[in-house]
Amino acid sequence: MVGYVPADLRDALRFAQAEAVTPLAGGTDLMVRFKAPAAMPATPLFLGALPELRGVTRKDEFLSIGACEPLAGIIANPAVPAVFRSALAQIGSPAIRNQGTLGGNVCNASPAGDSLPLLYLFRAEMVLASLEGERVVPLDRFITGPGRTLRQENELLVSIRIPDEFLSEPYVYVFEKMGNRKADAISKASFALRLAVEEGVVRDVDAAFGAMGPKVALMTDSIRAMCLGKTFPLADLDRGELKNELYGLLTPIDDQRSTAAYRKRVALNLLYHYLTTDSTHQR
Repeated sequence: MVGYVPADLRDALRFAQAEAVTPLAGGTDLMVRFKAPAAMPATPLFLGALPELRGVTRKDEFLSIGACEPLAGIIANPAVPAVFRSALAQIGSPAIRNQGTLGGNVCNASPAGDSLPLLYLFRAEMVLASLEGERVVPLDRFITGPGRTLRQENELLVSIRIPDEFLSEPYVYVFEKMGNRKADAISKASFALRLAVEEGVVRDVDAAFGAMGPKVALMTDSIRAMCLGKTFPLADLDRGELKNELYGLLTPIDDQRSTAAYRKRVALNLLYHYLTTDSTHQR
């Protein structure tokens, strides 16, 4: 395989500006998708060794994670919320987590991506760089469909940043993943919940559902209205009404891993369980 190995980020941006390239860090998705080097859509640009794209830092009221920081490094970093470290620890095998990166998981833009449900609820932002400068795009705009993002050909994703306000009290989070086994499995379905309860009353709530459509599906305003201002746990939550609203939102498919009916049923069971029992404890 012939590719470019930039000396630093500026050098990488010059390559991206000069011609079409395929950014490659860990390669755990790309090397599976393009089994033969000739199948790559453009010349690989190897980014995994660039220090500017690695590390976890806190700056300007954001937790910033380098796009090429290996998943194992994020999992080991105590500055990262425990619920997110737990979610990343369920991706692949130790070898995959040592090599794969958060930026790759995001830019792969799979609706089953294990990092995505919590990143949506964290209101994560993507920091993109080109020779013209930087721009910041919220995750809910960045991913436009399966395998598609707003990254331009001359841009590189340099970091994923999370506002501190969503990482502190009163917010608590839950993440659940359903797969054929506990490790090294692609999600059949995934679920994340963000909840803020003050003086026993729900002040904020959101949920994200992975592998439930072409993009991660987010809680609708109508479901949110069923929760806000109510005493938590929501003992009187109408399961039938919740089912009607949720099933109208989710558009999963039947595939080799699961069925649409199973995915919807799991999503309903998880959402109802965590709204009606006091089980939300991870930050």
